[in-house]
Amino acid sequence: MMRRPTCDLPRPAFRAIALGTCCLLAACMAAAQPATQPHSLPAGTDPDPAAQRRICFPATSPTKAPATYRRDGIILWTDAPVDGEALVKHLEEVQSHLEAMFRPGQPASASRPTTEASPRPVALAVYARAPDYDQFWQRVAAHYNGRFGAITTEGFSYRVFCATSYDTPEKFARRRALLCHEFAHVWLFQNRGLRNDGNWLTEGIATAVQLHFFPESGDRADFARWMETGQMLPLKRLMDLARIDLKHYWQAGTLVELLLLRYREKLPAVVSAFNEGRSAYAIVTAVLETDMPTLQRQWAEHVRAAEPPR
Repeated sequence: MMRRPTCDLPRPAFRAIALGTCCLLAACMAAAQPATQPHSLPAGTDPDPAAQRRICFPATSPTKAPATYRRDGIILWTDAPVDGEALVKHLEEVQSHLEAMFRPGQPASASRPTTEASPRPVALAVYARAPDYDQFWQRVAAHYNGRFGAITTEGFSYRVFCATSYDTPEKFARRRALLCHEFAHVWLFQNRGLRNDGNWLTEGIATAVQLHFFPESGDRADFARWMETGQMLPLKRLMDLARIDLKHYWQAGTLVELLLLRYREKLPAVVSAFNEGRSAYAIVTAVLETDMPTLQRQWAEHVRAAEPPR
């Protein structure tokens, strides 16, 4: 487990969180696991894409001028030797998958209706070198009048910002799953107002998206074993926590998978109720129109099947 970065911030506090790709190899897991930090919404205004670009790659930066890649709702800036066109094409697929989650009664593969507004942009940066990535987050913290300590995680997302570093082809191959997860966080913040502070819903949706596109990043047999041996929380406890631990991200992800399988048409209302501050009990009874024991049983059956949703 990596050392937690320190956080020394004025009120309101500043937090950034990332989920690393959980590989089967223990060494890869250790390299990818993030730490959490306290969070509340900071003072300051979220920058527009032009201002984001200046924070990501300021004119005074020693890094070379970044390449820019754009697709509908996606902006990528990078000075790394990545296939930018292929990466934004993949993220466009992630975006389409997220949009489809919030279209009740339509299949997940459905394209965006012509009457639906274009998504608010998600901008991300991929740095060639980890030190430049670290310095970027110091600039983000300064924008929000906060300060990070040492950052030892491989990727972060915070409000409208999302970034990782390339370093080597092998490392970046592993970080693609992480970038998918963090992209989902920023998309949810931008387009559904869902705060990225480690709550069960944002982590659950981002993890479910990650498992959809990178099924190898989580071992479903492990999920079932953890559940059977009491290493996962009762759902009410999970949903009541203000911020869940990394070890419970997979549980939140499988819970969101269950919601998509059995309660798909209610997911927009679940997010709205969560944003309104409604309790787990209210979300389950009033929005899902079920009860907690039933939801617990359905979730256990889903996890016990140890298969991805079809």
